[in-house]
Amino acid sequence: GKEQPAPGEAGKSAGSLLVTRSASSAVSLIVSGGLPARASRETFRQAGGLLARWLVDNKVSAAILDTDAFDGLGVEQALYSVCEGLLLGSYQFSKYKKAGQQSVCSFYLKSSHPAELTATLLDIETTCYSVNLARQVIHEPANVINPQTLSELALGLAEQYGLKCTVFDSAQLQEMKAGALLAVGKGSQTPSRLIVLEYAGQKTGQAPIALVGKAITFDTGGYSLKGTENILGMKYDKAGGVSVLATLIAAARLKLPQPLVGIIPTAENMISGGSYRPDDILTSMSGKTIEIVSTDAEGRLILADALTYTQRTFKLAALIDM
Repeated sequence: GKEQPAPGEAGKSAGSLLVTRSASSAVSLIVSGGLPARASRETFRQAGGLLARWLVDNKVSAAILDTDAFDGLGVEQALYSVCEGLLLGSYQFSKYKKAGQQSVCSFYLKSSHPAELTATLLDIETTCYSVNLARQVIHEPANVINPQTLSELALGLAEQYGLKCTVFDSAQLQEMKAGALLAVGKGSQTPSRLIVLEYAGQKTGQAPIALVGKAITFDTGGYSLKGTENILGMKYDKAGGVSVLATLIAAARLKLPQPLVGIIPTAENMISGGSYRPDDILTSMSGKTIEIVSTDAEGRLILADALTYTQRTFKLAALIDM
């Protein structure tokens, strides 16, 4: 056995895994989810993730899951959650690695009611595709994803999945008096952009819900410069905006009834002779002035103009600031 679970307990994070080998050399995996009374959808999602990572780490080429074992478990959509865990837990950012280092596993589901399972799997794949797409873009470094290339990516994905996409460049933002969004990007060779995505929904006449997320493609902190310990990983400061993009793609693919608007202000917070400084006073799109104490508080600046634009442009059912 390997990593055997304590009786009735889940592991500290994703559960515990028991590995057994038969005389025919087939390997059986048993994932412990803990006490049944405490099981939830998240329990099964974590179990699926643990299984996926074991398969990837051990370079397993094919695996079979008997889905009939989930009948009567009493946890709503347990199989759905396990499959989510499999697709999310097996994700690897391997674009820049040699092909030989990547692990691929064919995963088969055995079921006595395949028609129901097929529809469920399509929903799971659609959702997990968007999550993993967001991860893929978020992991990309700043020399690959900047405000311009992110805008180009959004335009291409919008066309592919039937979304309306409008990108405002720095000249247009100047006309719109987006002083906060423009200021953050002044130190970069790639000026700020505002990406606007629209999903019409399947229900006509319904007011849209707006999602607003920032995409700082890299954050040095500007003249309030981050230290060595804190600057690494600042490519992830675009996660909010990329998540908005991925959410609208999922909505379009799932044909959700609710109309959505996705607003992504994007900038690169760099240092140059043109960068904004502490003590500067900016005028935002709303007309309010902002005194800069720290140039490392750039996220709220680009969101301020994005929120103003959203409220002025759309009649909304709700606005969610991500």
